[in-house]
Amino acid sequence: MAGGTEIMSFQNELNERQNIERGSVDGDVDATKHKYPVQVLESFIQNAPRGSKAIYCRGPFLDSRSLGEFARQMHLQGQCDLVQRRIKVGRTAIFEYLMVKR
Repeated sequence: MAGGTEIMSFQNELNERQNIERGSVDGDVDATKHKYPVQVLESFIQNAPRGSKAIYCRGPFLDSRSLGEFARQMHLQGQCDLVQRRIKVGRTAIFEYLMVKR
């Protein structure tokens, strides 16, 4: 059964990439749910329409160093803006770290 799960996961990633390429993304692209988030973000930067959003980390702080570095590089190259969205969870809060395509 594990092989079937991997195929379904790959199919979901492929479907999301196709949605990005068509420019018909409903809501944000969530790279945190993918096995290969850097590839999802690369595809997002290359194919998403201006103003699209991609979530590259979710939590109380930025813990995914490689994704944070990738996002920062894309920002420095003028490809995106970096923003945070605060999500209240009871008395505390977590953040979603987003790339907004320029």
